[in-house]
Amino acid sequence: MPDPIDAPETLRGRHVALVPLGASHYDWLYRTATAPGTGTRWRLRGAIPRPEHFVDWVWQGVLAQYVVVPRSGSAPIALVQCCDPDMRNQHASFTVLVDAAHQGKGWPLEGALLCIDHLFATWPFRKLYLEGLGPNLERLLSGSGVVVVEEGRLRQHEWFEQGWVDWVTYALYRDAFVAAAAPHLEQIRADVGR
Repeated sequence: MPDPIDAPETLRGRHVALVPLGASHYDWLYRTATAPGTGTRWRLRGAIPRPEHFVDWVWQGVLAQYVVVPRSGSAPIALVQCCDPDMRNQHASFTVLVDAAHQGKGWPLEGALLCIDHLFATWPFRKLYLEGLGPNLERLLSGSGVVVVEEGRLRQHEWFEQGWVDWVTYALYRDAFVAAAAPHLEQIRADVGR
């Protein structure tokens, strides 16, 4: 597994680093993506794919994906992905899968901020879409300081935890992200060379 200290400075924060998804992460990712409580909230929505097809599926339509790991180098805590890039129209989708033990904690959010900053710095995206179940996205975004714009809502669209919930599409615009995230990124990168 790559050492988080070897990650480029732009992919390291105060508490976490982003390392490219690799073969050493596949078992963790399969367990996390199919676990009750996490698997129902991510792209699979509770489906259990055949393990031999999972790796191909997880790379399909992906431009970049990173595992969020503590700087101490222990087990992965999240996966962040840039999917379905449309370079002509300058947008893509962004997904986050958080290990059950780290849901509701700040470290996965630090990893997401680092990844989004990297995506906007590397490619000419105007915006990134965050799509998913309303309760999931609202929980993920609450208190993050990230400014998103709701661009679509399908009411009572998905069956989730014994009830119908909305499917929501938010957009994170480059300029709004850069303005809102700059102080947070400066703070989480403050310790990076130490």
